[in-house]
Amino acid sequence: MKIELESYDELLVLHRALMERHFVEEVHALELVGSPLLASISRNILDLIIEHEVKTKGSAARAKWDDWRTLTPKKGIAWNTLLVRLSDDGIRKFLKNSPAVQQDSFIRDVASPFQLTDDVLDKLKARVLTTPEDGIAG
Repeated sequence: MKIELESYDELLVLHRALMERHFVEEVHALELVGSPLLASISRNILDLIIEHEVKTKGSAARAKWDDWRTLTPKKGIAWNTLLVRLSDDGIRKFLKNSPAVQQDSFIRDVASPFQLTDDVLDKLKARVLTTPEDGIAG
């Protein structure tokens, strides 16, 4: 199955819309928030954006996007939004009752299109799964 867009600008708008929907503060749709399908679509769209920018701006564009894509606590808003998202009572309960492999996969899907190193993922899991609900963000 293919989706055809008319322009690079349409691709950017679609990417932004997915990012905004994926990271809204209210969490009610666990199956959407941690959807592997939404995560895959987000990654694929970002890959297309990166490919376009590398073709038009050169290889330095890839380094810029690789840096943007790697999520760390220093990323401020994106990091804090992910913490808030994962601190939702339903998501925390789901994570606490899931095996470690499923926790990792779910958290990576929620964070998509951002990427987490194993070290950052472990720190994030420890924080989300052990911090009291009122002290998670920041």
